[in-house]
Amino acid sequence: SSPSDSDDLTIQNCEIFSNYNRGVSLEATNENAAILDNSIHDQTYEGIYLSNAYDATVSGNAVYGNGSGIDAYSYDPSRPIVISGNSVYNNSYYGIEASHDVLVVGNTVYGHANNGYSGIYLRHSAEARQNVVYGNYYGINGAGDSNGSSLVIENRAYDNEVGIRLSYGSEAIGNQVYSNSIGILGETGYNSFTGRVINNLVYTNTNQGI
Repeated sequence: SSPSDSDDLTIQNCEIFSNYNRGVSLEATNENAAILDNSIHDQTYEGIYLSNAYDATVSGNAVYGNGSGIDAYSYDPSRPIVISGNSVYNNSYYGIEASHDVLVVGNTVYGHANNGYSGIYLRHSAEARQNVVYGNYYGINGAGDSNGSSLVIENRAYDNEVGIRLSYGSEAIGNQVYSNSIGILGETGYNSFTGRVINNLVYTNTNQGI
């Protein structure tokens, strides 16, 4: 939906598949949406795309076989988008992309192993909590940016090439990171990591722990 002011929309218990562009698309002025318990698969681009769809909830969905699984942007910290309790797997590129005021919590994300792609990709101040990520190239990529720090808190990351990757001032706190090639990677170069790694359990990774 383009900016059409479709507030309080609920999409529930649907199967949405094989659409050329996106499965579900909500943009600004479509507020307080609930996307619940759907099977969303085999779109060319994103399974679910939310751009400034303030106060949206995306929960209980199976999102797979799309270009990317879920891509959400929100620019109002008082009205975040919440992505919770979804199974997101085997999409071609990213599993979940979250930018700015988006909370990614309690999802299971796997099967995004193409070089350079992530199970969960966080930009700016987006936050990932209590997710399980495995079988991805980057399990969780806390990219942040020069104006914001992503938070990676109390997740479980295993069997990825890199369990958690961090850039800029992003933080990894209280995560379990094991059986990856590299457990936690602080980026160097133009996006060098300057944040914190605190109270994580990092073990049995085949190359570096941190």
